[in-house]
Amino acid sequence: FYVLDNENILPIAPAERSYDTKTKTERFLICFAGPAMNFILAFILYFSLCFGVLKPDLKGTTISSIDSSFSLGSLLKEGDKIVSINGISISKWEDISKATKSADSLKFSIEYIREDHKEELVGEFAYINQMIGLTNQKEDGTFFAYTDIVKIENLNKNSKLNSSASLKNEDVIIGLKQESSGEFTDITNWNDLFLFFKNNDGGNLNVKYIRLGETKEAKLQSYTKEILEKMDVSPYQLMIGISPISKFNFLYSITYPFRAMYADISQMFATLGLLFSKNEIGIFDLSGPVGIYNLVSQATSRSLTSLIGLVAFISINLGFINLLPIPALDGGRILFIGIEAITKKRVPKKIENIAIMITYVLLLGLMLVVTIGDISRFFLTFL
Repeated sequence: FYVLDNENILPIAPAERSYDTKTKTERFLICFAGPAMNFILAFILYFSLCFGVLKPDLKGTTISSIDSSFSLGSLLKEGDKIVSINGISISKWEDISKATKSADSLKFSIEYIREDHKEELVGEFAYINQMIGLTNQKEDGTFFAYTDIVKIENLNKNSKLNSSASLKNEDVIIGLKQESSGEFTDITNWNDLFLFFKNNDGGNLNVKYIRLGETKEAKLQSYTKEILEKMDVSPYQLMIGISPISKFNFLYSITYPFRAMYADISQMFATLGLLFSKNEIGIFDLSGPVGIYNLVSQATSRSLTSLIGLVAFISINLGFINLLPIPALDGGRILFIGIEAITKKRVPKKIENIAIMITYVLLLGLMLVVTIGDISRFFLTFL
């Protein structure tokens, strides 16, 4: 310690403890330690959930549970065996998703076996549109009929309808068109909306809607099918509300943390690639502290499992971002160490400090822009 006066003491670290005196390997380990702890925390969190993860029987077609809020929730029963959907034979559970993807209507027929008797029902799919962020689910958990008008009732703040076109709950969509086309396609019900997006790739759209009795139009920037598929997200989902039989499998459960982390990291790479390759994904689609707070609030309201999974996902995100080769981050320091290992010369301290300072200011600017985007998306356009 260096004593300045009776009240002020300045701690001085020995030279051998200074970062700059360490070897390349030691400096690499110091820089990598932070991101590594993020990944370790995520693994521990996912591991805490693994023994609650059951392995679904995807080779069979027997129903284990039915959500009563869906159209056939009170008609199908546990133990029913699905035979066909819309005339398409179902021999294993994965065939159900293939049948729903080929559907041309939100109305469907389903054949099943109950107590050795074949029976048939007609129902309606629950519909989730990932391209614009809209679902036909009502606030009470039930679903609009496929013949009902497209009244927005359960709009998510992250929805493109909200963030791009500023639509709100209670608005009624009555028309859609590609920005490059001349005529609007009439949207009289949910089935019309489903068919429009099934037959269009999304992107730059125009939407016509009614708000408080007044007809309005707005530009709508939707996600394209290409973008969503690259992020391993289906453009839309049609759901019946049934689940397969699931059983505990030790190997399946114990490998869950590895599968979950691999999926999260793959999604990060896909998102990073889209940020630099497509105009549809920009910095305003990213979330900062405000957006994370909103996600945590939603996860907390659902279940402890959802919250733990979200915290693990955020931890992986932090570790991944911190390893990016940006001078202000640990990944940038590792980059300098790599340059030193190749050239056998250290990057001049002055150049390193300038690079760190510039990227640090840019990152602060990015954080400000992202936070403004979060505030606009979650608080302003939703009023």
